[in-house]
Amino acid sequence: KLQEAQDEEGDSPSSLSNVLPKAPTQYQVTSLAVSDEGVLGTTLAGTEIFQIPKSRMPETLTAATLIELAADTLGIAQTSLTLWEGAQELVGAAGIGWNCILALREALDEDVRPVVCRRNQEDPEPMLGEGMVLLNLAEFP
Repeated sequence: KLQEAQDEEGDSPSSLSNVLPKAPTQYQVTSLAVSDEGVLGTTLAGTEIFQIPKSRMPETLTAATLIELAADTLGIAQTSLTLWEGAQELVGAAGIGWNCILALREALDEDVRPVVCRRNQEDPEPMLGEGMVLLNLAEFP
């Protein structure tokens, strides 16, 4: 199918983007430990990413409030975050207890297309260790 698109429309990046499948959404997961002291966000390997002290949180903690606080702390859009307790997504006014472990899932950039390379026809015998990448960003959608 890729070869047909190249034959029919040329091999410009814009015509290839119609043939390539959309890249799947990738996620970054952060473990949230909610306690009487606040919220501690860590990577799955245990590296601390952020802390939200209890003084910044309301008395009654909801999923929407926690997502808002996490987004502000991380400097990202709230719409890219979802909050999970086990296999259940917590949304809106869902109450959150003060001693629990949650997962915060961040959707990473969805519009990432795979890099397509083609051999330079002018030099059919490239030497080992040599290469060149030529990008014309004006041609990308």
